[in-house]
Amino acid sequence: MKVCCGGILGLGESEEQRVELAETLRELDVDSVPLNFLNPIQGTPLEEHRSLTPMDCLRAITMFRYFLPDKPISICGEMGHDPAMIPFLLGIGIRRLSVDPQFLPVLQRAISAMSVTRAEEYARQLLAASTFVQIEQLKKEWAWGRDGA
Repeated sequence: MKVCCGGILGLGESEEQRVELAETLRELDVDSVPLNFLNPIQGTPLEEHRSLTPMDCLRAITMFRYFLPDKPISICGEMGHDPAMIPFLLGIGIRRLSVDPQFLPVLQRAISAMSVTRAEEYARQLLAASTFVQIEQLKKEWAWGRDGA
C-alpha cells in the first residue's frame, strides 16, 4: 500500500507550521505529497480569509520540495491548471498535477512546448526575485507561451 498525504495551505497556518508539516511528512516517509491552496469563495465559511500571494505559494512549494526532494509532489486545484504556472512548477521539479480533465489539452501543449533546462533557470530567477515588480518583469522577459519556449 502507498501513502499519499499533503495539505491545503492558506488556512491561516504559520510558516513554522508549514515547515512542521513538511518535516512530519518526511519522517513518515509518505510516498507522495499533494498540495492545494485555499481559494476563498464567496458564500463559504472562509470567504473573508486572506488568500496566499503568488510568492507565498511559490515559497511553500519550494520549501516542500527542499524537505522532500525525492517524493512526488502534486499541485492540485487552480494553480495546477494555470498554464502560466507550469514553467515555474516544472522548473522546481514538480511532475504531477491534479486537474480537471477540461484543462488537459492546454496543459499538454504548454508542457510539450518548453524545455526543462529553461524552466529550471526561470524558476531560479523567480525565486531570487524579492519584489512583485521583479517577478512581473521576469514573466515579461521570459514570455512563456508567446515564443514557443
